[in-house]
Amino acid sequence: GSLTIPDSINRRKIISIGKGKLTGNQIDKSAPFKGAKFDGEIRLPYYLQSIGSGAFYDSSFTGTIVLPDRLEFIGSSAFSKATFTGNLSLPDSLKDIGYSAFSKSNFSGHLDVSHTRLINRYAFMNSKITTVDKGNLEIGDILFGGEGIDTSAIKLSNGVFYNGNNAWK
Repeated sequence: GSLTIPDSINRRKIISIGKGKLTGNQIDKSAPFKGAKFDGEIRLPYYLQSIGSGAFYDSSFTGTIVLPDRLEFIGSSAFSKATFTGNLSLPDSLKDIGYSAFSKSNFSGHLDVSHTRLINRYAFMNSKITTVDKGNLEIGDILFGGEGIDTSAIKLSNGVFYNGNNAWK
């Protein structure tokens, strides 16, 4: 079925989902929707600012997912191995996309990352993305505290890594 997470509980705004961490190749048990199956819309809280590591790891989506306009951070492997087909629309407020955040998740079509600050290694590994709007982001090897798109962040539908010139809008 569908999943709607309320905007608040007892008048307290929900600003974060999951606090899972990636330990080796394992997502810890605080990943709230790990392995869940959804066949409708996933609606996340309006005030959501952060999706923790592994929050939707290995989940199945057959409907749509709407990322809220206030979202700023998506953690490592947050949607990794999530079998979802369709486009992924990232909000303008999104600043950081963690290591392997959407790897092996089957999102397709156009990806606009022009408003982000940092896209970590393997964030979109094995995706079906065909075009990328990177805005002014630089492509390079990202070290801790850096900004830009890591050279191994976005693997395109044709099997090559996005280099800033091979999949523009």
